[in-house]
Order: sequence, then C-alpha cells, then structure tokens
Amino acid sequence: VLSCVGNNEIENDMFGFNIYPNPANEILNVEFIKVASTSSATEIKIINTLGKVLQTNKLQQLTTQINIKELSNGIYFLQLFDNSKLIGVTKIIKE
Repeated sequence: VLSCVGNNEIENDMFGFNIYPNPANEILNVEFIKVASTSSATEIKIINTLGKVLQTNKLQQLTTQINIKELSNGIYFLQLFDNSKLIGVTKIIKE
C-alpha cells in the first residue's frame, strides 16, 4: 500500500522520490533520492480525479516545494515526468 489517510510521508523506492507531508495543507515537498541527473525537463503535474491537469511545475532542485493552497480539499494525483516520460504517479491528499 503506497498511502493511507494519516500517512505523513510516501516513499517510492522504485522511482526514487518522497512526497511529504501527505496529507498537506499548503506546501507539498517532492524530494528525489535516486535521480541520476536533474534536468530542466523534469516536470511535476498535479491532476484531479477527473484527469484534468491543475498544476505543472518544473523541477527546481532535488527537493521542490509545490504550493497547493489554492486546491480544494480532496484527493489528487501527482505525476512525475523526466524528458516527457512518466516515471511515477502517487496519490496526494489536500486537507
């Protein structure tokens, strides 16, 4: 199980990233722990349950903060792309 309500952190060893805190109120941290290179082509997308892309963020450094304050409370999906290739998907909860 990757996530449950009340988990403070999701760790995905397969793709090498941590998402925390989760659930989150305003700031979500995306930390890459197994990345060979951090290129400007790496993107982080937040998608609602209907599949609509709500935010797209470029990777700034190994730990990137994403402001989710404007999102309504609920469940979203965070997709990670490297050079337009999907490398990971995880569920996030906005409180």
